[in-house]
Amino acid sequence: MSSALLPLVLAGLLLAPPAKVYVCQGSASYAYHATDRCEGLAWCTKTVAKLPRAQAEKLGRRPCGRCYRR
Repeated sequence: MSSALLPLVLAGLLLAPPAKVYVCQGSASYAYHATDRCEGLAWCTKTVAKLPRAQAEKLGRRPCGRCYRR
């Protein structure tokens, strides 16, 4: 691999969302989280589930604003 491409490849790996995410199973939940320690899950009164990101998105969840800041 060209040394010029290496930073771009590494950046893509670092910015890629995780394959598994965390979702509060409460009825008011609207986001998925990169870690189970996110502040956004502190208010969850139901079970926190670890799911594939694609499944969380199918459930209508969007990325957490704290976990996925740009």
